[in-house]
Amino acid sequence: MTPWSRSLYLTVLMAGVLADAAILYFPVDQAPRVIIGLLLVPVILWAGIRLEAMAMLTNQDRWASRGRVFRELRSQVVMLLEHVRRLNWIAVDAERGFRDRDDAMREMDAIEDEIRDMISDVRRAAGKPTAEPETTLIRAPETVA
Repeated sequence: MTPWSRSLYLTVLMAGVLADAAILYFPVDQAPRVIIGLLLVPVILWAGIRLEAMAMLTNQDRWASRGRVFRELRSQVVMLLEHVRRLNWIAVDAERGFRDRDDAMREMDAIEDEIRDMISDVRRAAGKPTAEPETTLIRAPETVA
């Protein structure tokens, strides 16, 4: 967002709010008060939404340009979350009676052991950036002469 457009939206927003407050505060006939108040509401909403959308887009660009730095850590955490989800659904199935409780407990114990092993992998991957770039090269198809 350029400083000029931000200033414009802030000015429009403040002018709309102040005009709306003045119309409501000072005694005027009710019909003009309602009409002017209703006409100012879309202006206030437009300026407010534009400011918020621009702020979100500006913030998004900063993170998108950074890329994934710790891809190994992320993959380890994703695998850990998948194990936790699996553990949860086994417990839910056992509770609802879709699975034998003893079999479910054995499987949950096995998953718990796997999760403990994965924690050491997460520790090992923590803080180590990935050396290769995130983008993968796609080779063009070879042409037959």
